[in-house]
Amino acid sequence: MDRSRRLSFLLAAALVALVLAVYAQTYRHGFVEYDDLGYVRDNSVVRRGLTLYGVHWALTTGQLGIGSR
Repeated sequence: MDRSRRLSFLLAAALVALVLAVYAQTYRHGFVEYDDLGYVRDNSVVRRGLTLYGVHWALTTGQLGIGSR
């Protein structure tokens, strides 16, 4: 392995180790449900699946979809 490839590999390995060290502490954290009920489970637009209207709605509104057409 030439010097350039070895350096690239070491940098990539260091980056992976850094990311694992930062996010490893979240392993035992529970799931947070602040707005999932309104934005996902009870959202009529999301529950219809992937539609052209749904994509348009998702990209153009910040409102909950409860009661949407």
